[in-house]
Amino acid sequence: MEIPSIWLWVSGIAFFLQSVFLVTLTVGVVKALRLIQGLREDVKPALAKIEAMADRVETIAGKVDGIATKVDGLVSLTQGAVESVGTRAGSIVRSLDAGISQAVGNSKLIAPLLTVLKAVQVAGAIKAAWGGLGFDKSKVRRSKTVERALPQDATDGAPKS
Repeated sequence: MEIPSIWLWVSGIAFFLQSVFLVTLTVGVVKALRLIQGLREDVKPALAKIEAMADRVETIAGKVDGIATKVDGLVSLTQGAVESVGTRAGSIVRSLDAGISQAVGNSKLIAPLLTVLKAVQVAGAIKAAWGGLGFDKSKVRRSKTVERALPQDATDGAPKS
């Protein structure tokens, strides 16, 4: 049995194309390696800068963590102070409320007594103004309450009848 000639031609062309592809691929890989070597030299300074930045970031992160801890402590302290002030304010309000309640209760007892005392004072002033106690009218000092309560005669200063 004999191999057909077309088969040999196709195999030869395929072999040639594969050889060209292999040479092209090899040249491409070599060029890529040279390019990577060149980039590697360019990347070294950038890598050093990145490492320095990473160190700075770690330092800043430590400072931020310290600040956060201080702020947390201040918040706790402030919260305690606010709660203390709230407790004290509540205590003061309760004391004031009790004092006001007691004053209102006492005023219900004291108000009638003060009213009676004021009525006695006004009655005494009216009696003194009319000369009912035997005083000289010109020497009697009239209170402002009596002045307002009694109309006066413009000529002699005595009350109108």
